[in-house]
Amino acid sequence: MLPLSPDAISFARRCTQHAIYTPDRAAMVLVDEHGAESCVAWRELDARARQLAWQLRARGAGTQSLVIVALPTGAEHFVAAIAAWRLGACVLPVNPDMPPLERDKMLKVICAWRTPIIIGNWEANDISTIALESLGDLIGSPLDSAEDATSCPGKAIGSGGSTGTPKIIVDPKPWAHVPGRWGALSRVGLRPSQVQLVLGSLYHNVGFMCGHIGLFEGHTLIIPKRFGARQVVELIERHRVQFAGLIPIMMQRIAKLPCANALQFPSVEGLYHSGGACPEWVKRMWLNMVRPERLWELYGSTEDTGITMISGDEWLARPGSVGRPYQTDIVILDADKRPVPSGEVGEIHMRHAALGATVLGETWPSQPGFEYIGAPPPDIVDGGFASIGDLGWLDDDGYLYLADRRVDMIKSGGVNVYPAEVEAALSEHPEVQDTVVIGVPDPEWGQRVHALVQPTQWPPILTAAGLDSFCRERLTAHKAPKSYELIQSLPRDASGKIRRSAIREDRRAGRFLGVLLTTSLQNSEHRGPT
Repeated sequence: MLPLSPDAISFARRCTQHAIYTPDRAAMVLVDEHGAESCVAWRELDARARQLAWQLRARGAGTQSLVIVALPTGAEHFVAAIAAWRLGACVLPVNPDMPPLERDKMLKVICAWRTPIIIGNWEANDISTIALESLGDLIGSPLDSAEDATSCPGKAIGSGGSTGTPKIIVDPKPWAHVPGRWGALSRVGLRPSQVQLVLGSLYHNVGFMCGHIGLFEGHTLIIPKRFGARQVVELIERHRVQFAGLIPIMMQRIAKLPCANALQFPSVEGLYHSGGACPEWVKRMWLNMVRPERLWELYGSTEDTGITMISGDEWLARPGSVGRPYQTDIVILDADKRPVPSGEVGEIHMRHAALGATVLGETWPSQPGFEYIGAPPPDIVDGGFASIGDLGWLDDDGYLYLADRRVDMIKSGGVNVYPAEVEAALSEHPEVQDTVVIGVPDPEWGQRVHALVQPTQWPPILTAAGLDSFCRERLTAHKAPKSYELIQSLPRDASGKIRRSAIREDRRAGRFLGVLLTTSLQNSEHRGPT
């Protein structure tokens, strides 16, 4: 276990402290689709977490356990994580609506690492499960009264992986913290006792982490059940929201409201966005809604190999930049892993700038210490630098600019979609002989998932509805292609490799060479985890 600062407090103990000193203050305000609100006070949040912890302990949960949280966004999600952390367990938030085939692959990887306990409605043989419906029956059950442990590791993240094979990325840090010391988040405006707006699904790292950090610091969380642009504006104004994290598609939805030009959010002390490129027009709209020095952009990776950040006023001087490194070293390397000069595009590599005390109070290893279950870790080059798979360049002042996202990964509405996973699902279709999946430009989502399909017979009998239904039985909704292109043969070279770059260039230029099929969801409301 990495050394822990003597001033650090576990997340579960911190919840109990708030329940003791401010028992009746709202820890969270839950908002349904119609705007109806319900409050959860600190006293109730702590009691429910202790009751669930008692149930988990009775099932054998402890410091070597993994608790899978397969719950929708809501109070129960936070209760489940805090209960697991009371026992020193590791928490893995997952999509509760993951299709069975994808879920079973993920469980196979998980069970090879640790014996899990599931909280939610995932069906799995031989795995202890506490269903969502039963969480309401905890009221009146015993409170866990044992001394809470410090989880290490405390959190893991599930991913489909660039190869289409599920993997688990395990955060190595002890799950305790020194109050008020949040490094980059403190710099972008996070303070104790704020009102924080939590947007997006809680199985995503941004919403999960910002929400729990907010609870640690005594925030009142405003949690809408689903994202709606008009409702978000109303919540910011009614609750005088002070802190929030967004992805660009959310910002774009709000920027397209008829009232957008008149919007002002003076209560906001810190608002940051990450998870994809933000269109310049959207950024400029938001710089009129929020004071420029309070609007920040963060760029980094799930594995936390480093981070860059830029404030709105800096961005106005350097449009398009994602900022300068924060407690991070960056090198831009060419294909031979040699440094390139300023202004030249290469692959971005990062490392933490120095060893020693970090924002969590422990000491980082000399190389990124995230553990990978089911997949090898990223390659580390000389000096401990790790690639996060993106291309970009540095200017003479050390500001980073992105040239493109990683070559094959599709970024749709702030969500990573890996083509290999979609291709593997499509290849199971009896009428599909060959397929390649790419991202094509989309005015709303940045990119949409587009599949080129070589049918087993021509003329083809495949339909968009049939392909869409087939994919959605095997993939989470946001990974299913929004458009298909039936083509007689795919451009593979003599070695069998697909000419993916040429395919992308043609489609980005609007040159679709096959029969184009679009699904009913291409231009409808996004069904992914925003």
